[in-house]
Amino acid sequence: MLPIVEETLLPVGAPVASAEPSVAIIVLNWNGRADTLECLASLEQLDYVNRSLIVVDNASDDGSAESIRAAYPHVTVLETGANLGYAGGNNVGLRHACSQGFDYALILNNDTIVDPGLVNALLESQRERPDVAIWGAQIFYYSRPQTVWVARARWNDRTLWFDLPERNAKPLVSPAPLDSDMVIGCCLFVSCANVRRLGELDDRFFLNFEETDWCYRARAAGLGVAVAPGAKLWHKVSSSFGGQTPLWQYFMARNRLLWAEMHLPPATRRRILADSLAMIARNFLPRPRPGPEPWLKRLYWSYRPWREALSEEGLHFELAGYLLGLRDYFLRRFGDCPPVIRRLDQRARARRRAFAAKVA
Repeated sequence: MLPIVEETLLPVGAPVASAEPSVAIIVLNWNGRADTLECLASLEQLDYVNRSLIVVDNASDDGSAESIRAAYPHVTVLETGANLGYAGGNNVGLRHACSQGFDYALILNNDTIVDPGLVNALLESQRERPDVAIWGAQIFYYSRPQTVWVARARWNDRTLWFDLPERNAKPLVSPAPLDSDMVIGCCLFVSCANVRRLGELDDRFFLNFEETDWCYRARAAGLGVAVAPGAKLWHKVSSSFGGQTPLWQYFMARNRLLWAEMHLPPATRRRILADSLAMIARNFLPRPRPGPEPWLKRLYWSYRPWREALSEEGLHFELAGYLLGLRDYFLRRFGDCPPVIRRLDQRARARRRAFAAKVA
């Protein structure tokens, strides 16, 4: 972990003396000025008083820190001086908030908009279920405000992925807490007492699966993980990654195996390794299209669309990201991705923009 230069930090005020728990709201920013300003505008509307806002800036070069300070002088801005990823950046916020004596920390993605009652709903659920260490929210699509993006996540030992029972469903009406195997990292609510008990987010993950690891560590310690349906926010899905890019493929391939290694039994880990290799053929190679025709003919017919996906949409860049993620897992290279991944990501995004302009 890179050291934080204290001179670059604006001081966080001590929690307000109150009968209500104090809550530090941590928003991580990396070159997302517009999203972060919109998120902060929604946080200003919270109906919970005893809270403070903290923005952790992961060495943005888009003027984010200056713009945030100008628009919201009362918001604490912590500048890390380097891109520490989701885990490392949020750890800076957690460390700072808990050292200041806050009772709870609420981690939010910067591309979210919150309901005014978010914090009250989380605290109400915490009072109802004091056994729960990590809380998530009912998260809706920003572009489809009445459609659930995710609430619970349940591990499926058959598919070797997490099922999302509420995906694309109507809003959950009952406020009763819902147990979950893990909760999505764009909203994590945890007491500072449990941060000290569980430890910080593991920055070996950098991006993806760090919240899953945290939730499984909580469950291994005999604590609960749950969703508070009354806590609502709206997420600009894929705003950070831009979809399944080489960057996304890299971290998913590498970190899924790292998480499985840490938390799943040996037999399941072997199955996940086999599935990770099978995904190369499943996701990146041509497959015969369905139909009654002979297999070779159906394969031939699928070849042209596959070639178009390679050349027009940059599928080969995604494949390279995925393969490099597998490589780095086996080489035990964790933390940030190698520079080649971000170069691939830039090329893939440029290819997609050109393709979108061509078909528009």
